[in-house]
Amino acid sequence: MTRQGQPDSPTKSPPHGVGQDRPMTKLISYSKNVRNFLGDTKRPHLSMANDNDSPVKFSIIIPVWPDEQRPFGLDYVDKIDYPADQFEVILARGLNPCRQRNEAAKIAKGEILVFFDNDSCPEPDYLKRLAPHFSDDQVAGVGGPNPAVATDRYMPNLVDAVFTNPMAIGSKAARYKPVGELRQAGDSDFIFCNFAIRRRIYEQLNGLDERLCPNEENEFFERLSEHFSEKTLLYDPRLIAREPRPETAGSFLRKMFGYGIGRARQFKVRPSVWSGLHMLGCAAPILPIILLLLWDPAALLYLLIPYAGLLLVATSFCLRSGKEGKLALGIVPAIFAVHVAYTLGLWKGLFESTVQVERQKTPVDISHYNIPERCEVKNRALT
Repeated sequence: MTRQGQPDSPTKSPPHGVGQDRPMTKLISYSKNVRNFLGDTKRPHLSMANDNDSPVKFSIIIPVWPDEQRPFGLDYVDKIDYPADQFEVILARGLNPCRQRNEAAKIAKGEILVFFDNDSCPEPDYLKRLAPHFSDDQVAGVGGPNPAVATDRYMPNLVDAVFTNPMAIGSKAARYKPVGELRQAGDSDFIFCNFAIRRRIYEQLNGLDERLCPNEENEFFERLSEHFSEKTLLYDPRLIAREPRPETAGSFLRKMFGYGIGRARQFKVRPSVWSGLHMLGCAAPILPIILLLLWDPAALLYLLIPYAGLLLVATSFCLRSGKEGKLALGIVPAIFAVHVAYTLGLWKGLFESTVQVERQKTPVDISHYNIPERCEVKNRALT
């Protein structure tokens, strides 16, 4: 969940705080101009809620900030071309996106949970493209890429050039641009702001770990693969939900710093070999110091030459991708800054005394959003 021009706020074993008693959550249901207060509810577990309501196929869940009047992405959700009685849109207001998504999942009526961010911009045919994938019971979840919203501004385009460059973020580039064809995939290909999962599987996993944000999705996909190894996860490069990129260097680097913190917290909460490999990045700033202490400054070349080669390859990749020359020139310092910010975040997260949990207890307000077309259908049905 992001603010315009700001990064995700840095903040899963069964996940901590999910499936346990929690502070009361306000549930508010909106129907056109009428708002009915349903009262505070304490839910000890994720449950199949709204049994008395007619079922829908999809529940779109969007976490938003408490002071956000209208999420940027709603303009695109309004344009989704799908039968109005087959999906619902749930807005969850709060300060902890993991908790917001978990609380919204409790009252969701859809068989399939679709997760967007507040600034996710799905294509109009999103649900039409998603629906056939779940006709196979073997499919547990489906995800797609999160390309950038088109803009003429330099910084968002530079950020997108970094996100889509394998030399910068490795295999995770498929999260930010369409790569390949429809296929079975793993966590490196998925991003939670464009991911759909069967509600019963999300419930059985007790949702997201509310101690982790960001990196909650990486830990969730590890648990999903562990407990449902027989199920299939599909990556559809044409299942697109775009998103604006950070508009300033500061917001971009804070986002990368937060990703580093999140990775370190994930490692402490749920250690694994894969997370351990990411933690090797913590050693990067130490290696030059060790070499200097050994009184062999020339040994630094063994680090600098390969890294310089990586940056040159990244520049070449940027040019081959059709990016403008000025983006190719900016890609080298941008990637270097990303690696530094991410590594500093790893160190901060690694040496925190405890995983921060204060945001777990923040309240969540949940409302059903009626897109204009759905309101019109209801009005016609009454006349």
